[in-house]
Amino acid sequence: MTSTTAQPTTELLTTDMIDNLRAEAVGAGDRDQVRVCDLAWSGDREARVECAEAITSARAMDDVGWGLAPITVVAEEPTDT
Repeated sequence: MTSTTAQPTTELLTTDMIDNLRAEAVGAGDRDQVRVCDLAWSGDREARVECAEAITSARAMDDVGWGLAPITVVAEEPTDT
């Protein structure tokens, strides 16, 4: 019998993910995405959802990210670690 390891169905959005997305947006000159990331960092739920969707979409287009779970947003605001 062959066993398989189940992939997680979702992955939580982290402040590191927002930081990385913001850095990519800065590098690409995408001022709108930078603004969204700034709002997400301040706890804006809608902006956090938008960042999660952008990361999930980018992963889907990248061979390295193939098979990774979609990003989800929880109700908690980001914490400074």
